Amino acid sequence: MQRLIKLIESKCDIIASKVCTSGRLHNYTSYAAVLDEVWLASVNGLAEALSAALASPRGIPELDFFDDYDSEPLLAFGIEEARKHRYRGITLEMFLGFIKYYRRSFLEVVGDSGLPDDCKASSREIIDRFFDRVEIGFCREWSGEGRDALLVQMQEANRSLANDKNKYRAVFESIPNPVVIVNQQHCIENMNQAAHDLIAGGEREFLYHSDNPLQESVERVLPWLANDYFHFYSGYEPSVTAQKQFIIDERGERELIIKFYRLSDIFSHLGTMVVISDITEHKKAEENLRFMSFHDSLTGLFNRAYFEQEMIRLGSGRYEPIGVISFDVDGLKLVNDALGHGAGDCLLITTARVIRNCFRENDVVARIGGDEFAVLLPSSPPDVVERAAQRMRDAVEEHNRLHPLVPMSISQGWAVRNDVSVDLSKTYQEADYQMYIEKPWNREEFHQRFYELYKKYGNDLYKQEFIKSR
Repeated sequence: MQRLIKLIESKCDIIASKVCTSGRLHNYTSYAAVLDEVWLASVNGLAEALSAALASPRGIPELDFFDDYDSEPLLAFGIEEARKHRYRGITLEMFLGFIKYYRRSFLEVVGDSGLPDDCKASSREIIDRFFDRVEIGFCREWSGEGRDALLVQMQEANRSLANDKNKYRAVFESIPNPVVIVNQQHCIENMNQAAHDLIAGGEREFLYHSDNPLQESVERVLPWLANDYFHFYSGYEPSVTAQKQFIIDERGERELIIKFYRLSDIFSHLGTMVVISDITEHKKAEENLRFMSFHDSLTGLFNRAYFEQEMIRLGSGRYEPIGVISFDVDGLKLVNDALGHGAGDCLLITTARVIRNCFRENDVVARIGGDEFAVLLPSSPPDVVERAAQRMRDAVEEHNRLHPLVPMSISQGWAVRNDVSVDLSKTYQEADYQMYIEKPWNREEFHQRFYELYKKYGNDLYKQEFIKSR
């Protein structure tokens, strides 16, 4: 009988498939619609009981009037199955009807096998004996229970179901992510507290789950998600992920990741589970990190790392000619020493603002170091770069006229690369060299002006503008 055991063990998935097909054709799935893993587990359980019976010294003999059913292992198996199925609400008639299709599926696998005819015949007989004894055990357990015992079992079953429901609700509510259950009629059946708080802001109490289905349509409760939901529902994918931006009352725009999961048994679609993740703060943190990695924290301009990266990108040759302007803030050390680093920060922030306003959107304006700034001007011939440098000089002069308490002086130099074979860093060095040519004179002039203003205004220099800049 080893060949029969190996055959059954290797064909459990096929037997389960045959049983499922019979259940669907003959309406048994109305009470037994479960996942395919459960059907396979049921077949495996029968296969294990069959193997154990065949391995016993007695095997599976024909039914005999004098059989001692009290010591019969297969009877015990049938009794246990009876208790399980009664607990699930399955009647004796239902079980005896459906077990016939289990028996038939086992027999069909034997018939379709490559076993010799005599082996097939003996295997069929053994399978019939096996199911006969299981059915007798099932019926004996069922008929042996009195009304009072059955009532006690049903009460215990109801208590267990209530406990299971409470466990489900506790787990459902403890999920930090918003979860929404949608039925086949496209109505919201349930949602956890996290979903209620996200969607309704804790105000619309009718949304919150109760013992009865909510029966609110997807279009009404989730109008911003309805199109994505129906697109998923009409498809065949077991799950789909979407990302959306959603404006939630006074909380503003939120960035959400929505995952749709198909809730199905082996034959039909039962509904949809929607799991929502609010990644707004995560996205903001990512954007802030990305901004900080390429921007100067004090002035908000691009930093040296980004500037050098852009020199490599722009230096590829597609943006010729490329202009470079180098700036240096005159007198920053003097301001820091006389008025403190707060005043020096005010000077740097103000300088950055003036520089940024003098250039185009696609120009790369960066703070290179403590008092050093630089600008890359793609597709800019010498006359364009020269005009930009002059705009900067005019802007500084206008600023000093309008804001005498925040005096500013900037030395600058510029250069243009017309030949792609020249390294752009060389052009930057040339602009920097031109800046240092005028630096000594500008610095001396700024020192004289600063001392004059300091005698007049004292510690009020940079103070008001510094407060505004913070």
